[in-house]
Amino acid sequence: MIASTFIGHTGADFPRNLDVDNSNNVYIVGDTTSASYPTTAGVFDTTYNGLKEGFVSKFTSDLTTLSASTFLAGSNEGEDIVFDENNGHVLVTGPAGVFFSPTVGAFSETHGGSGDAFVAKLTSDLTTNLGATFLGGSGVDVGRSLAIDVNGNPYVTGNTMSSDFPVTVGVYDETFNGGDDVFVTCIDCNLSGGLLCVNKSTDITTNFQNLPIADLVIGNDDFTSLHGGAASASRLSSQNHITFDASGNLWVNDFNNARILKFSAPFSTDMSADLVIGQTDFVSDGNDTQDDMIQDGGDLVFDSSGDLWVVDTTSSRIL
Repeated sequence: MIASTFIGHTGADFPRNLDVDNSNNVYIVGDTTSASYPTTAGVFDTTYNGLKEGFVSKFTSDLTTLSASTFLAGSNEGEDIVFDENNGHVLVTGPAGVFFSPTVGAFSETHGGSGDAFVAKLTSDLTTNLGATFLGGSGVDVGRSLAIDVNGNPYVTGNTMSSDFPVTVGVYDETFNGGDDVFVTCIDCNLSGGLLCVNKSTDITTNFQNLPIADLVIGNDDFTSLHGGAASASRLSSQNHITFDASGNLWVNDFNNARILKFSAPFSTDMSADLVIGQTDFVSDGNDTQDDMIQDGGDLVFDSSGDLWVVDTTSSRIL
């Protein structure tokens, strides 16, 4: 273990995801019920709005200094965070709370109904909100994860119960299918190019090249109740984050199995992982303080030195 630190206060504090910038500063996003969650002077928002509030906190690479920390202006949660290396901005998504305030001229300045997703862009020192928008329809909408393309355009994915969720003409699926649908939205650009999508409901990781046909499925090619067991791609259970290292290897957070898996290219269905961090077999209680017992793993990210950072949500730690 290179470094490990607590952050939080007397309430419930949940880190959801993290990213690392060009200088190896570490940004974490999450939510808290602590009115006294640590914030720093001069940041975008130091006011706790009650109940549950999203936050972004920035640490130096050795985790010795809290460089900046801010609430997210009325968001219920911060679900995902990405550092834009080209522009030096921080992008965040999650579910918007009743006090969330979009910026003037944003894509959507109006709360759509039961609960909207949000997308916000902050300066790297967390002092300025460069832009914030609602995203959703009249039902419940939650932003889960985001990524940026080479031009800095944000792609957001999440789930929606809104039959009137905004879609554009000519995309893969313009029709709400009922219940709880997945959405993928790009702000200020057209949906095109490659897209890597995590599908938690069917326990697969799918590679799409120019939507909509999947040319490779890692995991169950159809839903089964089989979870746990050996560290193979066919036994993934509710994976919620993926990343690639500099060598092109795929790393998967196998959430319900409390482990991190590494798959080496070339990829194939039913391939086995060649490295496991966490439980080699599924057990019902991953509640352990050891590094190899990851409980509710969150985001995965590699820094410029090639070190892997993991959010261990329920254990309230970063590894």
